Amino acid sequence: MSRSVSLLLFCAIIGPAAAQNMAQPSLDALIAEIRQLRFAVERTNNLMMQSYIMLHRLDLQEGKVARISSELDGVKMQIEGLPEQVRQLKAQIEQSESLSQKATTSGHGPSASPIWGIDAAKQNLKSQMEQSAAREQQLRARETELSSQLRVERGVLDALQSKLDSLEKTLEAPPQR
Repeated sequence: MSRSVSLLLFCAIIGPAAAQNMAQPSLDALIAEIRQLRFAVERTNNLMMQSYIMLHRLDLQEGKVARISSELDGVKMQIEGLPEQVRQLKAQIEQSESLSQKATTSGHGPSASPIWGIDAAKQNLKSQMEQSAAREQQLRARETELSSQLRVERGVLDALQSKLDSLEKTLEAPPQR
């Protein structure tokens, strides 16, 4: 009987120790799985934050490109309107010259007041022509500047879109083990 009690006592002590050794590998596997899950969650949170920031930057950059593009279109429209303005000024100058000639040939002398008024108007029109030419130069310089700036900003926008595409592909990829 003492032998049976000893055997029973031996099994009672060894049994839980053996079961504990058998449970240890599954506990290690569970801890490893939890670490992998934590890593995956951290990675996903990081990628989502990067995506949010990238989308915000992309939105701001699109607004910047749209603003510059709109300003460039406005400058181009102003440039397109200049030839018509110059044509009208030339027509008015020719009209004032013909009025001046008619006034001179109709018997009024060079000191007559109608001729003086026409000459002053003609000078004013010529001054407007010069201003129009200077304005055209300013507009062309601004057009060149805006075109260059638009190319740069579109390049930045394209780079942001490329980064966002890359980030999207990263999010679509299966998690690494």
